[in-house]
Amino acid sequence: MAIAVAVVALLLVTIVPPFARASPARAAPKAGVHGLATDSITTTDAFGFPQPGFPRPVFTTGTGNNEVFFRAYDPSDTTAIVKINDPNASRDGIGPVNQLSLTVNFNTGTTNSSYLWNIFLKIPPSIQYGGIWNITISGTTAGFSSATFFVQTYNVVATPTAPAYLPGHPGSVLYAINSTATDGPYGGVTAVTVLGTYLTSTGTTAKVPGFPRSVPAVGQGMFNFTTPTDAQTATGGISFWVYANVTAQNLSQVDQLTVPVAAVGTPFIQLGSCPSGCSSFTFQDGTPVYVTVGVSLIWGGGTAPAAGLNVAFHFTSGASPVTPTGGWPGNVTTNSSGGAAILFLATAAVFPPSHTDSVTVAVTDTVDANIHVTNFANFNVVTVAPGFAQLQVLLDRAQYFGGDGATGSWQLGGAAPAVTSGWVVAAWSVWESSSATLLVFHNLTGSAAQGSAAFTVPLNYGGTIRFTVSAHNQTTAITTSAFALVTAPVILLNPNKPTYLPGDTVTVGVSPQGQVFQGSTLWESVVDNAGNILSSGILTGGTITVNIPKIGAPGYLTVSVAAQTVVGGVIAQASVVLNQASGFELLAGVGTASNYIDGSYQPGQAIQISYSVIALGATALPKSYEINVFPGSSIFNFFGYGAVLAHSTSSSGMVPYTIPSGTPSGAQSFTVIVYFVGPTCDGVCDAITSFSVNVNPSPPALGYVLGNGSGLTVGWLILLILLVLAVLVGLWLHKRGNRPMMMKPEKSHDGATTSGEPAQWKEGTPGAGNNPPPPLPPPSPPGESP
Repeated sequence: MAIAVAVVALLLVTIVPPFARASPARAAPKAGVHGLATDSITTTDAFGFPQPGFPRPVFTTGTGNNEVFFRAYDPSDTTAIVKINDPNASRDGIGPVNQLSLTVNFNTGTTNSSYLWNIFLKIPPSIQYGGIWNITISGTTAGFSSATFFVQTYNVVATPTAPAYLPGHPGSVLYAINSTATDGPYGGVTAVTVLGTYLTSTGTTAKVPGFPRSVPAVGQGMFNFTTPTDAQTATGGISFWVYANVTAQNLSQVDQLTVPVAAVGTPFIQLGSCPSGCSSFTFQDGTPVYVTVGVSLIWGGGTAPAAGLNVAFHFTSGASPVTPTGGWPGNVTTNSSGGAAILFLATAAVFPPSHTDSVTVAVTDTVDANIHVTNFANFNVVTVAPGFAQLQVLLDRAQYFGGDGATGSWQLGGAAPAVTSGWVVAAWSVWESSSATLLVFHNLTGSAAQGSAAFTVPLNYGGTIRFTVSAHNQTTAITTSAFALVTAPVILLNPNKPTYLPGDTVTVGVSPQGQVFQGSTLWESVVDNAGNILSSGILTGGTITVNIPKIGAPGYLTVSVAAQTVVGGVIAQASVVLNQASGFELLAGVGTASNYIDGSYQPGQAIQISYSVIALGATALPKSYEINVFPGSSIFNFFGYGAVLAHSTSSSGMVPYTIPSGTPSGAQSFTVIVYFVGPTCDGVCDAITSFSVNVNPSPPALGYVLGNGSGLTVGWLILLILLVLAVLVGLWLHKRGNRPMMMKPEKSHDGATTSGEPAQWKEGTPGAGNNPPPPLPPPSPPGESP
């Protein structure tokens, strides 16, 4: 209800667009005279384009498609009344029929788009049932015109649980009925009906057995089917229509999908001496051989793994069936990837080297035995004498520059030294690999089993070279190659800075790459943008130094270096362009010190964002600035939640900012963009930088800083107080330990007050009051202890 009230309150206003003009005085039309309407109105999206939909535009209750804009045309009126009406407003619980009623002022004779005025109707998300709405325009002179559009509140999505099915196989389809307002399950469905048809093997259309069918009217559900056995494969399919009705007016949403009916493709077979990466069709006697099979379902739109099919293996040697050793299974089932594999031993006893051997793979459907495809692969088993001669060829580099010297080497060898007996290296050659062009050839008749050859890589060639060596004995020849990449010789120029400022010193390091530069002369030149030569001549050392004048600094410099030899002329050259720095540099950060020792700030805390714009080179600072502060990802929608916009005439200053409540704990990024305000902008018109702030919603109380910049925290203060108290207590205890112990006084026999201990008498020391020492106690009676 609050949303409906807000929509009505927002839209029941008179909107005057910025380009409105006053209405001229018009004579009132004569009573009873009504000409044909000459005005018109249509709905659009938020960019002024017609909203798609057939037979009428479609809007939804969900975000992104729930804002109804319009385009109005009136050839004679400058003011007209536009209304958007929901005929079922009472049913939908959204108040009056007129959801929008406003008077608009616009230019006559032209089409006026409401998105330019930011006028639109937002379809309330509370609407449960869809229906046909209308939009009208009424002008004093042009008359009345209307258009309709459809409001959709839910949609239907149907998805098969497999990409394709074989004839006779069961299948299932998941369906979901989702609210366009929430994207969650839609609870207002009263009935769901599914229709199904398929293309038969004779090319006719038939109903899928068991359809049409009513399925549960739930937000998410599933229905099952069985693919007809006479369904056309590869190019055919099953089509389902899922209708979800919600109202007595039979307004329904529907989704249509086609489930392909597939055929089984020809099995793929790979033989190898390992599970993968070593495919071969020739195997040495006693070698284990892996037979890997892949089976796919195929149809007009693609392929998918064929799982659950039976695969049988059969072997022949020549024309005779054989059974190799290795304990392999005769039948396996394809896995979820459509694959199956077995392992057998290739032995000369079962597969004589004189025969061509083969393995045949037969794939059969476990549901329909008529679905049956086969394929085969040939192979040979050989008995190879151990230690067959091998030729190893190497190059000394994997990459060369043009003109470099290169060295290739070779060596004959094998498992036993005797295998090289009778072998000779016949020749070596160098080829351009891509075009098979011979670059160098040398005959080595009668050479030893190992050796090397030196050659020069062509100067003006870039690509791959192939160094090839051939060897032979009386009956066999072998050829082996090594490859290397060739690039043109290059001069690397390395400036110490990409741009410069007036008064800078720029250095450019020069580094020639390639042996061809040995003995060459390097020439350098520095030319500014006006064509003035700042430096030129033979380069001595490996650095070019340019002093940029403080006044009249050039806009850019071109630094060039060329290498020349007395034989080949200019063999390489390079240049680099250095520009005078221009534009603006922006420095930004937090200008408010944190209240806590960990440097954190709290959600809801007011802080100051500092900024400073620095002009580079000859760039002049503007007089006014627009400062934008974007927290976190708000930069992607610019004036999003928590963004701040400020204006200033100063190139540096502070912008107040409050960290949004609810900001999560951790490092939060900020992006600051400063735009330079003015009627025109030539060149760079903004500067941007980013930084991060540590946000801690619950900072430790002991880390609170007492006094900005003091470094004294509550924790340190408490510790200091405890230390002071400990010192005071220690001093008090120490002082108390040095005082005499006082005893409670007692009364003597003669009534004098004495201490609790008997007085000690020392010779030569008079007693108190010069009295003589007390007499000794009388002896104890017999039988008593003293």
